[in-house]
Amino acid sequence: MIERFSRAVRYGLATLVLLVMSASARAQLQVDITSGVTAPVPIVISPFTDDAQPSAQVVGQDLSRSGRFVLQERTRADYIVTGRAVPAGDGRVTLEFELVNLLTGQRLLAESVTAAPTAWRNAAHRIADRVYQRILGVRSSFATRVAYVAVDGVAPALRYRMIVADADGESPRTILESRLPIMSPAWSPDGESIAYVSFETRSAAIYVQTVRTAERRRVSARAGVNGAPAWSPDGKQLALTPAYDLCPQNRTGNEASQAMLITGDDRMSRLTTCLAAAPNFLLDTRAADDLIADQIERLHAAWSEVAEEAALTKIDRAVLTGRAFLNLFIFEGASPRLSCA
Repeated sequence: MIERFSRAVRYGLATLVLLVMSASARAQLQVDITSGVTAPVPIVISPFTDDAQPSAQVVGQDLSRSGRFVLQERTRADYIVTGRAVPAGDGRVTLEFELVNLLTGQRLLAESVTAAPTAWRNAAHRIADRVYQRILGVRSSFATRVAYVAVDGVAPALRYRMIVADADGESPRTILESRLPIMSPAWSPDGESIAYVSFETRSAAIYVQTVRTAERRRVSARAGVNGAPAWSPDGKQLALTPAYDLCPQNRTGNEASQAMLITGDDRMSRLTTCLAAAPNFLLDTRAADDLIADQIERLHAAWSEVAEEAALTKIDRAVLTGRAFLNLFIFEGASPRLSCA
């Protein structure tokens, strides 16, 4: 019995030691991953033979700018890109290029890109795209274009320009100018057209413009604000975000209606209509009344500062106050507490 007890004690001690050692081993092997770190791939881009343009330089700039590659000397690089320019007829040039793994000697790419002399940068971007995808296994966007709006001048004499450029900002070209705001440019899936918002008629409208020919057409000028155009994947349809008339201008008979139906069949733009819809938003009348009063108070308090920041002229402020903002018609039938008079 004593022997069995002794064996049991030894077994228990051994088990305890193993548990302690196991816990210690687990503690030593525990790794806390807080973030991922991907070291840039060292690569060398050799100047292309017989190339009249700095195509290799553009390839290197694209890869380096991505943050996934770092330009190195050959002795410190994992990959090398070499190339040469060859006349292709009709004034065009073919850039033949190779990508080689310097660690294994394996040739990973041996391809060519042909382009007109004026499109040499696009050809270089396409080469960078191929190198990026071959090494990292994912596509890049060096050979794409960007569209943006630049604003020049000082209010109230501002000028708006919609500009198309390469993805790296080079080769910018102005495709539209206006004295009134241009907003939300969106490329079509085929890259041929841009949809955007223009206020050139002093109200928001959606236009679609063909980049190559500058031909354009208005596709939406609905009442209210037409904004944020977005293309369907096939490029055949265009969605937009309308902001309907919630704070209307004066109309005939001092009445205003809106496209957005708040409750029932009442489309009148009045606070009483909003208050009637309060139960739909789990608010009682008092809570809804407090919410509206708070918004009115905030509008009054911030109006001067916002108008100053937006560089509105006295005429602009006079036109907007009591018309687009806090139109008197919206207070009809509301309690004196909500009156902005």
